[in-house]
Amino acid sequence: MEAKVRIAHAERADVLNAQKDRLAYVRQARLAKTPGEEWSYSNDAIMLLSGIVARAAGTQIDDYLKEKLFDRLGIKDWRWEHDDAGNAITYAQLRMTARDLARVGQWMLEGTKGMIKPETMKLLSTAATPLDHAQGLVW
Repeated sequence: MEAKVRIAHAERADVLNAQKDRLAYVRQARLAKTPGEEWSYSNDAIMLLSGIVARAAGTQIDDYLKEKLFDRLGIKDWRWEHDDAGNAITYAQLRMTARDLARVGQWMLEGTKGMIKPETMKLLSTAATPLDHAQGLVW
């Protein structure tokens, strides 16, 4: 049986924050422990979402969310900071007003207005690991 591994990361984001191209940095996956041995939030792993969404959607994550979510919810006053290579910093730096963040919360409470399948919604609100029940799938 092949052992699975998770991306090694620092406890703080200082090293990641210092990178000009944070996505390229985390793509050089430094490997650590087998999943299920311990739980650890990883900014490095969350930064991979910038590349994953870009590849899957054919557009940058902030452009994708603008079209698919923010515009539909009436969220206009927002911005997502990018690294020097133009990648959205998916582990941080998404800025919006408190009122617009409340729109996202209301959208979730109302059942996402058909924009997300109910089974996906259930998955998003379920603990991602038995090692930390407070953490869902980056939600």
